[in-house]
Amino acid sequence: MTHQINKDILKKFSEFFVSRFLGTGVDTAVLWVCGQYFFKGYWGQYWLSPLISFELATFVNFLTSYFWIWRSRVKEDKGKSSFSYLFVFFNVACIAGFLIKMVFLLLFESIFGFSAVICNLLALCISGIFNFILSESMIFRKKYPEPEHPLLSIEEFTNSGAFFSSSWGYLIGRFLMDATGLSRLNRLYDKVSSYRGTECAHKTLELMGCRYEIINAHKLDSLPEGAFITISNHPYGALDGLILTDMIGGRRNDYGIMVNSILARAKSMEGTFITVTPTTTEKKAADSTTLKGIRNVIIHLKQGHPLGVFPSGAVSDFILKTRSLRDREWQPSILKLIQRAAVPIVPIFFPDRNSRFFYFLGLISWKIRLLRLPQEFFNKNTKIHHVVIGETISVEEQAKYSDLSAYGKLLRESVYGKKGD
Repeated sequence: MTHQINKDILKKFSEFFVSRFLGTGVDTAVLWVCGQYFFKGYWGQYWLSPLISFELATFVNFLTSYFWIWRSRVKEDKGKSSFSYLFVFFNVACIAGFLIKMVFLLLFESIFGFSAVICNLLALCISGIFNFILSESMIFRKKYPEPEHPLLSIEEFTNSGAFFSSSWGYLIGRFLMDATGLSRLNRLYDKVSSYRGTECAHKTLELMGCRYEIINAHKLDSLPEGAFITISNHPYGALDGLILTDMIGGRRNDYGIMVNSILARAKSMEGTFITVTPTTTEKKAADSTTLKGIRNVIIHLKQGHPLGVFPSGAVSDFILKTRSLRDREWQPSILKLIQRAAVPIVPIFFPDRNSRFFYFLGLISWKIRLLRLPQEFFNKNTKIHHVVIGETISVEEQAKYSDLSAYGKLLRESVYGKKGD
């Protein structure tokens, strides 16, 4: 499926390149004709002629895009977006592309000192890719029916700021939802929203084409009776939670997982997902949602049900200094909760990871990295993911560690190994 999508994109980009080459020819020819026969003087040759040639070339490029490259999407749209509306949108994108070309042209000239022709060609490549992305993902984007049960609707997204309240803001909001993978995530969730708990997790993995292998699957046959806690590293950010739900929930349908407020939006997982946002400092007070979640966790365990916990409370980071991937420091508030529960602990390790690009974004800002998470959710269907189940830590063994720091080290080592990272 992914191979077919990449092939389709490559075909469209090839056609886009041909159409832009044609547009460049039209631009050059019209510029010459206007300068030779219609306009004389500085303003005529250097302002009016380029403006006319640019608009005619843009119109030719729009026609090839409308009737050739994205013809199938125009047909699917069934006239919902008018010809003139799309042309205006296309024109604005071309002007933006032209401005980007000029910025990079001047940038290349100042940094590398290349000739104007070379700088122009390099800048044209960048602006061309920019225009292709806009055409593919915004102007002629593939239209899908609005999901009845979205995780995050376009209305909720655009209401997040005054900037998105205008028509253009709405379009940009739609583009951002498509670009970040939120729209695709909404469509997937809409397909599984009728399922509940473990069934929902299993169906989601099935539709994604995501497969996992348990290295020591026989340990699933010796899971503790009654209440117990699974502790895991958190390399993926969402997929690891679904795998745990499918794997442990397949044996114990009363299995629950502590999640943050973002994942709690999945109403199909109510009863399985328990919302708890860990406090990262002793001074920071827990909010009402977290306090309610903690109460639910305590009740869940007291009733003899198993619970899944990611003690880091956040996706694993790439540590530049050591060039390694690991969880941040496991949160004291979660470690205290586990320690006071006094139930057997089953360590579970995920040896796989997200893409390098995801961790690169994390070096810039965790907020930017967060926007990448939906896309990371969908790039996991090309390989088998692995899960390692560790030795169960008994209540008696845990009782030997009264100091929270030593207790946390015990738990972390049980997941990562004796190095604890």
